[in-house]
Amino acid sequence: MNHEKKSIFILGTSNNHMKINFFLLLCLLLTSLSNCSNKSSEGVAPDPQLHHGYVLQEYNENILAKKNPGHTINSAKDGPALSASGQQGSKGTKNHPQEDKAVFKKDIYHAIREIDKDVVVYPNDSKSYYNRGCLYQIKGDLNRALEDYDTAIELNPRLTPAYYNRGLVYFDEGDYWRAIRDYNMAIKLDPSFTQAYNNRGIAHNLRGEYDRALKNFDKAIWLDPEHAPAYFNRALAFTKKGNFDRAIKDYNKTIELNPDYIPIYNNRGNTYRSKGDFDLAINDFNKAISLDPEFTVAYHNRGRAHADKGNLKEALADFTQGCKMGYEPACIKLRLVGEPVP
Repeated sequence: MNHEKKSIFILGTSNNHMKINFFLLLCLLLTSLSNCSNKSSEGVAPDPQLHHGYVLQEYNENILAKKNPGHTINSAKDGPALSASGQQGSKGTKNHPQEDKAVFKKDIYHAIREIDKDVVVYPNDSKSYYNRGCLYQIKGDLNRALEDYDTAIELNPRLTPAYYNRGLVYFDEGDYWRAIRDYNMAIKLDPSFTQAYNNRGIAHNLRGEYDRALKNFDKAIWLDPEHAPAYFNRALAFTKKGNFDRAIKDYNKTIELNPDYIPIYNNRGNTYRSKGDFDLAINDFNKAISLDPEFTVAYHNRGRAHADKGNLKEALADFTQGCKMGYEPACIKLRLVGEPVP
């Protein structure tokens, strides 16, 4: 899908505004969240690039119209998530990543300063605190983000996206119980909030509550049958329950909706391997590596599938490559099964 160049506006009550480039925000956001992805040897955890989002609210009620029911700045239907390497602009030129980050930081700083002024003049404006909380959250200052979301909710207990974004903060801090509590409130206020069901399902998944997770993913898919993250995350829950056929079915659907999302192939490959379908597993790891030759976990997992087949030479080659790229589980496998291949 073609990405149009968009901008987010933080509209001040004094009719002045600060313009923030949409893609600059998103590029650095994805970079800052990438460490949350747990690329273990068994698979890839739910990826923030698909299920996290922030939106800056205007100082009026129109922003809550059904035009944007998800309150996110990215969804699987928009195509593959943007990388930190820059996004093509309207004339086909690319932003240099360092320039993007510099402009992003400058925009964030000035936007926060503008809202600081509004908070002084309008101390009871919940959306001012909400917007500043969004910016602090994107900036990575989670404590200040929580403070602003708390204040926004205190001033307006029906501000749905404030509960949702505060849930994201708790999620990123590993406090899944509090995250679930906030997603509960967001869903109570907006029962059609697809992303809130998806994220609540992920939190249940990470707490080992797989049946509850599945119910949430089912609801998200019922609300939006093309919501790729819900299929991806439901597949993880089915895998945890040992239902590999259902997991593969959901991975297939995710690929149909978002064929360039690399972790799908890695995870489906692991699922095939769990079923003993080693050739299909190797094909998926090959696909993941063809899409991203730096995706180290795929070398490790392909090596395991080769080892399962008795292809020791190919397994050692993959473990060697993974180890050279700094993936420690591959190094451990080398020490267990043999010497690196020259």
